[in-house]
Amino acid sequence: MERVKEMIDYLFNFEKRIISPIWDGEKAMEFMCLGYNEFAEALNFKLCKNSDKVVGIDENELINPNNVECLRDRSLNPSTVKEELDHIDKLKKTIKVLFGGGFFGPLTVAGTLVGMENFNKYIVKNPDFVESVMDFVTKQMIYLAKEEEKHGIDFLWIAEPVASLLSPKSFEKFCGVYLKRIFDSIKVPGFLHVCGKTLKHTNAMVKTGAKLLSIDYVTDIEKCIRIVPDDVIIMGNINPMLLKYGDKQEIINETIRINEACKNYKNFIFSTGCILPEGTPKENVELAIDTTENFKIWTNEEYIYLRNLIKALVNDDKSSETIKDEIELLKQSNEINKNLIDVAFEEVQKIRQYSKELM
Repeated sequence: MERVKEMIDYLFNFEKRIISPIWDGEKAMEFMCLGYNEFAEALNFKLCKNSDKVVGIDENELINPNNVECLRDRSLNPSTVKEELDHIDKLKKTIKVLFGGGFFGPLTVAGTLVGMENFNKYIVKNPDFVESVMDFVTKQMIYLAKEEEKHGIDFLWIAEPVASLLSPKSFEKFCGVYLKRIFDSIKVPGFLHVCGKTLKHTNAMVKTGAKLLSIDYVTDIEKCIRIVPDDVIIMGNINPMLLKYGDKQEIINETIRINEACKNYKNFIFSTGCILPEGTPKENVELAIDTTENFKIWTNEEYIYLRNLIKALVNDDKSSETIKDEIELLKQSNEINKNLIDVAFEEVQKIRQYSKELM
């Protein structure tokens, strides 16, 4: 498979909607993601069980401003790196879809090394310390990302589940700039998943350079997809718990709602808002997949025309009434599906409204 450079170009290879739930079944993309505890262990931190199920850094191993110097002597364990790379080599031989490497992000791993509660306090009381830990972790991740790229990954997946706990401004300073360093260090597209409500973080997430944003079900996808550039993919975002516990009609209705919200956008991949919980009925996931496959979308030619028209109108400072008059003239002279012109006008109103809400 030819290496992917731009995800949006890849999507235009198909006249259908791409579907890729985060689960163990069939999907359009497969990826690895080294866990935050595993990453910490690979940096030679000692793990311990805090309870029967919760595993974390030993309290005596937690980094604080008094012992931050110990980071200088640490680097990723070569055996862990080799294990990850060997796993990539093995999977690349059998997987026929896009395949990505990846790991939990610098904020999540740094929060693990410091203790998330402590980390949040240090953001206010000792931001220099926080930035030093983030810098250290980021350098380790850049190394791993480059090594994974050498072994043929198609994209790099980074999960930052705790990033939405920060304000958009703090996200950019204490997370976004470090994610950008990682994504900028490689040529394959970067994918970013953040849990929670991230609508207000969207612009900061785009600034990381990620070419795909995987969003949680609690984020308004209708607004999100309308405020990102058209070459940034939005992936999401049906509620995983709905797929586990919902009845068939609820699943159908929600799947249609999400597809309807994103119908006018090619830069959309239907997926789950996060990984599916254990015990989710396979038939429920397949129902959402089938419903999406049967949902009527525009042709690629129509998507290109629609996007170009929307961009031209959004960038125009004219009033809505003036644009509406020009739309009528355009409909009289244009051969392509005239419904698209009305669709473009409606989209412009939504884009302007949602953009103002987030200012």
